Amino acid sequence: CGVDVSLFIIGNLSKKCGLFYKNPKKQQQTLDAERVNFIRGYLVWFADAVRKEKAGTHVIVYMDESCINANHFIQKGYYYTDQKANRSNSKGRRLIIMHAMTHNGPLSSL
Repeated sequence: CGVDVSLFIIGNLSKKCGLFYKNPKKQQQTLDAERVNFIRGYLVWFADAVRKEKAGTHVIVYMDESCINANHFIQKGYYYTDQKANRSNSKGRRLIIMHAMTHNGPLSSL
């Protein structure tokens, strides 16, 4: 539309509309007994896999997953005075880039 407006003016207008700028509070996740048991089981399984690889009977494939989440956000944002500034624990939709390697290198190349 060809109109330049400074961030200062936008901030003042937002305040007049009842919005304020603040950090959202992250909701905390708890470790329940089921999750702790799952982690323990994984560590036992992984230790067994390492023993088998050292014995030469198996090969461990290490995977790296990089992703960009739809709910990625900046640290602060504008909220109405009666609106809670909480962010979701949900990551939403995402783009995933995956790599798989062994001690001998990548499993495949592009």
